[in-house]
Formats: sequence, structure tokens, C-alpha cells
Amino acid sequence: MMNKMDDFFWSDAANAAFEDLKRRLAEPSVLAAPIDKEPLLIYVAANTRAVSVAIVVERKEAAEYEALLHGLWMAKEMNLSRVRCFGDSDLVAQQVSGKWDSKDPLMAAYRREVDAIAGHFKGYQLEHIDRRKNEAADALSRLGSQRKPVPPNTFLDVLHNPSVKLPTEEDLVVPDPEAQLVAALHVIPDWTVPYLAYMTRGELPEDETLARQITRRSKSMTIANGELHHRSVTGAFQRCVSPEEGQEILREIHEGDCGHHAGSKSLVAKAFLHGFYWLTAHADAEDLVSKCDGC
Repeated sequence: MMNKMDDFFWSDAANAAFEDLKRRLAEPSVLAAPIDKEPLLIYVAANTRAVSVAIVVERKEAAEYEALLHGLWMAKEMNLSRVRCFGDSDLVAQQVSGKWDSKDPLMAAYRREVDAIAGHFKGYQLEHIDRRKNEAADALSRLGSQRKPVPPNTFLDVLHNPSVKLPTEEDLVVPDPEAQLVAALHVIPDWTVPYLAYMTRGELPEDETLARQITRRSKSMTIANGELHHRSVTGAFQRCVSPEEGQEILREIHEGDCGHHAGSKSLVAKAFLHGFYWLTAHADAEDLVSKCDGC
């Protein structure tokens, strides 16, 4: 039409596309202001007649965290003691369980907020569920994004502000207060001696399998003040401790003021988050949980 084409014909397909366009314009996506330093995505579509550009920011995981936090706050207000949550975001489920690190600062802030409120429950668990098995919640989320009326007997709560904010440089230098709850002795664990020998003198044990393990694991190790430290994928340094010390740390987290009888994966994640590391952490946590009468 713009080029005054002589053979232009308004077909049924064109009419259907026009109606679809009107429907989409009547149900726009919810706009939100970008967060400082948050990546923006540019989508470009072009053909011989037009060029279309859209700048968007994807916050699906942030929305999943917001929903999780809101549900946990409601459970807390209802004085529930044990909570089992289901979500179709595998990233959120893996981060909260401690299987994956939260590399993004905003996701890390959300995870800390979830850990904080989850500490009020005697038992807490988040499981990933396939979106196809989560149809009811998925249908409600579409209603919300399209701003359609909610069905009867459905509660609606509008969140005007995000529950967390990106940490500032001042926040990053403040030590985690929960880490002060865990007491630890500064001794050189026996299992770290071969790593220190390799990293300082290039010495390796005669056993080839053990030598390969030390060589591979040493790539994520560093020495500070004569002590071996493990570097996580997020760049955080964790002091290497003995299995006995690690088991005591797990007990304090599991039973103490900073714990809530969490599962084994969550226990290990908290121990690592507090800045400690040892090779048998997962096995020790599973053993502790299996012997706990309250779990």
C-alpha cells in the first residue's frame, strides 16, 4: 500500500493478520523501568519494505522469584511450619536448592531473600515441575500479564515494587551476619596437604588417579595466608576445612539459629555460602539429614 502497488488485494489472510495485530495492541505487555546495569535485548526484524526494532528486558526468573517470595510470606502469615513449593522455572529451583550458583547479582539477591524467609519454617522444599503439569498456575500468570479479570474465588494482589534491589558496592563489602554464627578453628586439614604441596612445590602423589584429581581440582584453588581456599564459579573464596569441622558447621546450620532443618542440598549450599568448603560436604549432609528425627 505504501508503494502504491497496482496488484494489491486485501485477502482473508491479510484481514486475519490485521485482526491479530489489533488484538495484540489491545493486550500489550506490562512495561517496567529497566534496572541500572541490567542487560537490554534488541530484537530486529527487516525485509525489503520495513525494519522493526524492539528493546526489551527479560525478567522471567525475577517474576518466578517474586511469586515464590509472595507465597512464602503468605505461608508465614498462616503460621505454617512446613512448606512444599512447586515451580516451572528450573533455574530458580536449582539456585534455591543450591545445585547452581546465582551468578547474576539480582538473582543472588532474590535467593538470599528466599533463604531468609525460608528460615522461619521447620521444613521447606522447592521442586521443579514441568510447565505442562502446572497449567492452572500458568493460566493465572497469563491472565495477569494480559490484565484480564481474574476468575471468581481467586485472590489478586498487585506488587508495585520489586521485593529486592541490586546490591551496591557498599553492600558487597559488608560481611554476611549469618556467617558469624558459625564457629570454626583455623587448622590445616589433612586432605589439603597434597594440594598445598602441589601448588607450592609441584609435588604430586605416586598414585596416578589421585594425582590427576589434585591437578584438576587445583585449578579452582588458591592459597591465602598459608591456607587453601576454594574458588566458586561466582568468584567467592571458601576456606577449606576438615571433614570434622565441616560436619560441625552442618550441624550448626541444621539445628542452630541460622537453620531450619533444611534438606541436604540446601545445607551444603548454606555452608558454601558462609565461606567453607570440603570434599565430602554432600555425603556428610546426606548422612546428617538421614539421622535427624525432625526431618
